[in-house]
Amino acid sequence: MVALSMLAALRGVSYAQWWAPPPPSTDEADRIAAFRITSLEGLFGTRYWRDTNDVTTRIAPGTEGADTGDRSRLRQTLSNLRTELFVLARGYAYHPKLVALEMGAGPVYDVNGFTTDGNTTTTRDTNYNLLLRGRFLAEKPYRGELSYERTNDSQPVGPAQSLLLQNTRYGGSASVYAPVTPIPLTISANRQELRGTGTEQVVEDRIDDFNVRAEREIAGRGDMHFHYQATRTDSMSGSVGIPIHPSRTDAGRAQLDTHLVFGEAKQYDVFGVLFANTLQTSTGVGSDFDTRQWRATLDFRGRHSETLQSNAQYQYDSTRQSSESGSLTSTVQSVTGGLTYQPTPMTSATLNADAMTTRGTALSSDQATIAGSASHRIALPLGELTGSVRTSFRNRDQRTAGTIGHVLGERVTLADSVFRTLQNSLIAAPSIVVMNVQRSQTYTEGIDYALDVVGVNTRIRRLVGGNIVDGQEVLVDYDFDVGGTYAVNQFDNSADISWRISSIYSLYARWSDSSLRLQSGTPSSPLNPARTVLYGTRADVPLSLLVDATVGGLAEWEDRREVIAPYKRTTFEAYADVALPWISRSGIHVGGRRQKLEYPLTPEHDVTQTHYDARFWSRLPGDVEVSVGAGWDHDRGSPLVEREYKSLLSRLRWRVRRFTVTAEYARIFEAQGPAERLHSRGQVALRRDF
Repeated sequence: MVALSMLAALRGVSYAQWWAPPPPSTDEADRIAAFRITSLEGLFGTRYWRDTNDVTTRIAPGTEGADTGDRSRLRQTLSNLRTELFVLARGYAYHPKLVALEMGAGPVYDVNGFTTDGNTTTTRDTNYNLLLRGRFLAEKPYRGELSYERTNDSQPVGPAQSLLLQNTRYGGSASVYAPVTPIPLTISANRQELRGTGTEQVVEDRIDDFNVRAEREIAGRGDMHFHYQATRTDSMSGSVGIPIHPSRTDAGRAQLDTHLVFGEAKQYDVFGVLFANTLQTSTGVGSDFDTRQWRATLDFRGRHSETLQSNAQYQYDSTRQSSESGSLTSTVQSVTGGLTYQPTPMTSATLNADAMTTRGTALSSDQATIAGSASHRIALPLGELTGSVRTSFRNRDQRTAGTIGHVLGERVTLADSVFRTLQNSLIAAPSIVVMNVQRSQTYTEGIDYALDVVGVNTRIRRLVGGNIVDGQEVLVDYDFDVGGTYAVNQFDNSADISWRISSIYSLYARWSDSSLRLQSGTPSSPLNPARTVLYGTRADVPLSLLVDATVGGLAEWEDRREVIAPYKRTTFEAYADVALPWISRSGIHVGGRRQKLEYPLTPEHDVTQTHYDARFWSRLPGDVEVSVGAGWDHDRGSPLVEREYKSLLSRLRWRVRRFTVTAEYARIFEAQGPAERLHSRGQVALRRDF
């Protein structure tokens, strides 16, 4: 301080004058104000939507409670009429670079109706939307932001259903950059509260999250990124048809990503990832679930020349899961490497090798594989011929400390009502537990979902009329047979050949063979050598006679011969895309698909699937956009029973300057076994921006 004062005195100015920043320019001075609004915008709108859920179930004669003859029916309707006004102001305090502000608010008036089996409840509610956001010191090496946002809206939870949703979110962030710190750093903390009501589901969540982000550029060499996130979720969300238990989930996640480049031409890349994750869930029924995972990955990629490339990777993965039913630990280490050689644009070859060791509670194994492939393309007078071959040899030696392995929280998305295959084989069906992602609800087999076993694989699907929403993600816990102690050699070969005539027509065939030889021990299930033959053809033919159109299709046959679950598959597809000449920027699509699966050893699993779809779209004069789409799916065969799925989705949008009208209608019909569900949603919205 004394030295600065002496230097200022030598210059003939006071210390305060010398240290102070230069006076602002005339333009900057004009922008200084205690408070100023720089722009104003807003909207006024009204919207009405109606969401109907109609479930009909056939009841066997003589069943208690079958007072409607042979059917029971539940019809629920949720409607919402909303009028809202929202005004958003942007401005600043003192100077735009000091405090930049966004302030928005407006009233929301709702009329909600809920009907169950003819009993109607109507509520009127006056609420508000609010947005407050301030950004501080936007161009300084130290910056910050505070925000508060509250919205009242609807949120889709399926193809034709919605939730009335209130979302409140508030929090802030702070960032520092060079020269304050050599490592740019951002810290943020937020709380979000969600409350929603629908015909099938309710949402009541409180989510607290804390984030730390940092990054560093390494001059001429690459960059590093670090992210840490801690989240706590308190949930009472779930389906309205079954009890909901409170649950709390604490999640922590840290990840460091590094990318470095080397070489005179920067032809060598090294990627590194360090990852740690913890997940703890406790429920109101006393069940606790705990997962801890650590992972380290080092990935090398080199471009030695225009024709030769290489890659190598090492990965370490450690997982520990525990619950009341038991605990599971697993440590996996793997090393992979390979070369890619492409001497000409028409010829390429690869050579790969890998080794992996697994050490777990119930299963330990050592595995090594070497594989090679080659492909070549030949230009013909008519089209192009492509051929490729692949061969691999694998040795696997596994040892078991017990007979049963555990899986906690395998994530499965149950869209429509088709089967999804679980990851492990030889699953003990009685051990399967299906819960929602928050683990606040447990679903019931035969009511909410169904299981099916094909060979050694177990499949799961949602049931029409159950409590799992179309497209919902669920968690599946189960026990499985680890397979026994044994060593096996596996030799795989495959060959592909295809003939393509430009982009119009192609023929292709594929052959694969997998042979296994038992070296020692006794596996729990028989070895499953397989040989597959697949051949097909595809056409996409453009037409430009009376109209511009493209027609095409596919025909494919597959024959898989194996020990456990052999099958034959036949698939046919056809489609047409037509541009309508009398309406500009408009078109029609129609398509169909038929697939038949036959299982010689278990004919009860045979199924025939049929699908049709059609869509019309247009952009008319006057900025009018219209689209209508419909689909129909039908499955015949056990255990799918007679599954039928119909959908109709339509949308109209008309915009005149700042006035917008939208209309939407969606209708989903599902039938499966004794249950039928009809879900429909219609909406009309008018909006004026200003």
